[in-house]
Amino acid sequence: MIVFIDGLSGLGKTTLINNLLKDNPDWTVFKGLGAVNVAFKEQGQQYNFAKHQIMSRFDECNGFKKVILWDRGLSEPVYSKDAFYVSEITRVIRSHYKAIGILLTTDSPTEYAQILNAKNASGFTHKEGTLYGERWNKFNSIVSGMTHMKAICDLDKPYPNKEAIQAFIEDKLINMESRSNYRNG
Repeated sequence: MIVFIDGLSGLGKTTLINNLLKDNPDWTVFKGLGAVNVAFKEQGQQYNFAKHQIMSRFDECNGFKKVILWDRGLSEPVYSKDAFYVSEITRVIRSHYKAIGILLTTDSPTEYAQILNAKNASGFTHKEGTLYGERWNKFNSIVSGMTHMKAICDLDKPYPNKEAIQAFIEDKLINMESRSNYRNG
């Protein structure tokens, strides 16, 4: 089962993935490259489509029973400026058989800006610039078309709840296996 883990800068994607892997050594991680097409245009777009085909096949070969954490797997349509590519790659992301999304987010772009300001004061640098509100909306739009969990972060709790996310992933994996056994039984 592919688990896309994504969100804006500074909300703890890498920390979350490292902690999930520590507790689940049989899970694996694939680090996406984000919107490769920004630098490489059509070649990058072709690469991203091929990447999705490869990961889908890898998931299928594992009987959809191995958790594959896809770090930054939803970033391509958020950071790309090519409208047709955004539409197509979003369709591909949502069409993955037995895939779910974990979106690290805030209740609003304003709350995200507050977290960034607090982190910036301690030397944190990010890549969002002034486009964080637009990107916040794009991430929310992408996950709206798939099974997902929003892990809400705020000033008091700037990192996601690993236990709740792990329980969500395990529940979805069990439910998917149950449906597969029902169809095959």
